Amino acid sequence: MQRARDYTSLEPARKLVVFAFLIVATWYLTWRLGTFNRAHLWLSLTLFAAELYGILTVLLHLFMTWRLTVRNAAPPRSGLKVAVLIPTLDEEAVMLRQTLLAAMKMDYPHETWLLDDGNRPEMRRLAEELGCNYVARAKNTQAKAGSLNNALRYVDAEYVAIFDADHVPSRRFLTRTLGYFADEHVAFVQTPQDFYNLDSYQHRWDLSERAIWTEQALFFR
Repeated sequence: MQRARDYTSLEPARKLVVFAFLIVATWYLTWRLGTFNRAHLWLSLTLFAAELYGILTVLLHLFMTWRLTVRNAAPPRSGLKVAVLIPTLDEEAVMLRQTLLAAMKMDYPHETWLLDDGNRPEMRRLAEELGCNYVARAKNTQAKAGSLNNALRYVDAEYVAIFDADHVPSRRFLTRTLGYFADEHVAFVQTPQDFYNLDSYQHRWDLSERAIWTEQALFFR
């Protein structure tokens, strides 16, 4: 099955900045070849190597962001059996509450499971209060992987979504990802994440598109 795919490229103004950088960088490296200090050649070469590494890093960055792939899955078919698993060990209940509520409110019918590797009474009470499924184990061997494998003994689902205790999923997460599995060659889908504390110095507002950009988005996407 062919998945919908589109691309987005840098705006013309940003392309001009890139071309200007390439011209200046080429000129600078050419000029630097004639500036080595013969009296301290190894130190001079080390400095030049560091500068060359910095420029190569920028070139790699430009290569990765010049054209970005935009993928859009088809809507998922109805009737799929989906389970959402949220493992926890020692995170605070106030954090788990936000994650569980967001997971339970996601569009598309699904079950939400709290996997308590700390076997804590407050986690059991939280699950009962919110109305989600709960499973704990006496020994937390193999850490998170062991917790997930243990939960799969109880979960009856065709598809499983996994969130960390501090991950708050978008309401559209399932409707935007389940469609990828219509392709029989797809067995695993990973999505980017964004921080929801939007007041850090890294965040920038794009008022024209009512969007938020953060430096971490480059890594996660």
